[in-house]
Amino acid sequence: MPNGDLLYECRIGTSGSGDSYLWQYKAASGMWSEIGKYIDGISLDPDQNAYINGIHYDKNGRLHTSWVWRQTPNAVTNHDVYYAFSDDNGFTWKNDKNQIIGRANSDVMSLESSGLKIISIAQNRGLINQESQVVDSKGGIHILQSYMLNTEPDNSSNFWASRDKAYLRHIYKDENGIWQNDIIPAISRNRSQIAIDKFDNLYVIAPDYRIYFASAQNKWKKWTALDISADKSMINEGLIDREALVENHILSFVFSQMQNKIIVPYYLLENLQKGNGTGLRAAYYNDTIFSNLAYQNLDSINYQWTGKRAFSGVSLENFSTEWSGSLETQFAEAYSIYINTSAKIKVWINDILVISGEGSTTQEYEYELPILPTHQYKIKIAAVFKEQPATIELWWKSASQEKSIIPKSQLHADNEILPTYKTANIELKKGWNLVTIPFNMPSKNIDEFFPNAIEIKTMDTYFNKMNLLFLQSLQKSESGVAYLIKNNIDETIQISGSLLNLSNSIQLKKRWNLFPYSLVSAQKAIDLFAENWDNVEKIRSFDNQYIKGSTNNANTFTLIPTKAYYIYCNKDFIFNW
Repeated sequence: MPNGDLLYECRIGTSGSGDSYLWQYKAASGMWSEIGKYIDGISLDPDQNAYINGIHYDKNGRLHTSWVWRQTPNAVTNHDVYYAFSDDNGFTWKNDKNQIIGRANSDVMSLESSGLKIISIAQNRGLINQESQVVDSKGGIHILQSYMLNTEPDNSSNFWASRDKAYLRHIYKDENGIWQNDIIPAISRNRSQIAIDKFDNLYVIAPDYRIYFASAQNKWKKWTALDISADKSMINEGLIDREALVENHILSFVFSQMQNKIIVPYYLLENLQKGNGTGLRAAYYNDTIFSNLAYQNLDSINYQWTGKRAFSGVSLENFSTEWSGSLETQFAEAYSIYINTSAKIKVWINDILVISGEGSTTQEYEYELPILPTHQYKIKIAAVFKEQPATIELWWKSASQEKSIIPKSQLHADNEILPTYKTANIELKKGWNLVTIPFNMPSKNIDEFFPNAIEIKTMDTYFNKMNLLFLQSLQKSESGVAYLIKNNIDETIQISGSLLNLSNSIQLKKRWNLFPYSLVSAQKAIDLFAENWDNVEKIRSFDNQYIKGSTNNANTFTLIPTKAYYIYCNKDFIFNW
């Protein structure tokens, strides 16, 4: 049941003379309670019993059931197909016209109830009881029955002779609300099962190991033989793993074979739904032994770091990264994955080490994923980067999938990303200061974040304590922004938060620029600007300065965490973190 309770259905009576009952097991109390009789057969004249095809909930909690009637213990007296639904777990029942037609334990449904018969089938037509049904995502029922064609004469003497002439039927309502009764193929004596995937495509497992398929896109009008190659190899009715079909795109079932064997074949089906992943879990460490955690995120693997840090707080060189989670394939075919990297690399698929490389130069590693009854493959990648440039990319390819970077949507993290919190102090002197907030932090009113500031400036906004806050162009604190602050006292502001994701750009102009230093560790300016170093003419703070061509040593001028700087550039350029 949708609420986690159990629903139990059974017949009390005999074949050809019985009533149908429901009970509910309540998980909260651990007790069974009787819903009661919901289909009456014994009081009919002559008495009969309902043989149900199944009882299934749809996603909105509506309970659907269908059945055929039997008049005597002899199967030749099976007749007609009935359908009803309940919106209160079997207490009240309605026909397909939404009319209340029965109530458990009082005015129960019977052969004579109005509007329940959806298909008329006479006795002696080889109609088998207790066949199969499913409910689609829109709440439509799909009933599987089998019986003789209308062109065949009645056969009252031998049910099994009639079964030899039976055809499978797909019974359902079309978009106009009309019940359809489509012929699938001829059938052998035993029952078949119908199942549905998450895209509302239908599958029929017929006796003797025959599989048929109908697409929801074609409104189930065209049935094709998905596999009949093993026809006549089985001796019983198959049982389908319905959950595997819906959740994992696997058509799997059980059959008994000759020589006392049981087989469980499976078919990996195409994954028609685009993945909803958000990327693998990536953990970045400021060492080469995966111990000093500096940063975490969710992402695909498509990086080419040249002269820049991977992320805020991560070392420029000699860092390591571990990606973990699972990748989700789409097509039911063999896939290969490719790792293009300069790192020392190890790759595990389903906890088995499949790639190991020493790195140093960029190269491509290939591994063919084993064909398994799943679209999900557990993956873990450990990489050690010792110098720049640092490159790593994760690609895939199959017969239907061109070689490309595996997108985030097809990658799933194995657990939740917990923010990597850091703590730092912003030192403010009485007078003018240049500072940056280097963490992700909740925004506050700017006069609350810097309570003793008289004036605060950025490149575009301004705050003055003498004016009302709503009149200020600078009103809220913002992480990763450079501030020029005039404070009225010496003070220390302690801050903490998660690391900024600095995979972004800053536009620097040919002029003086107020530059935020948003890293949480010191770095030489010549290393930070790397290939753009020639564009930097001057750097100034209230503690130090660098002027190109002066006696200042460009190789030692260092930018300090929580500080900001004035930088004069000799041309416009984009600085990439």
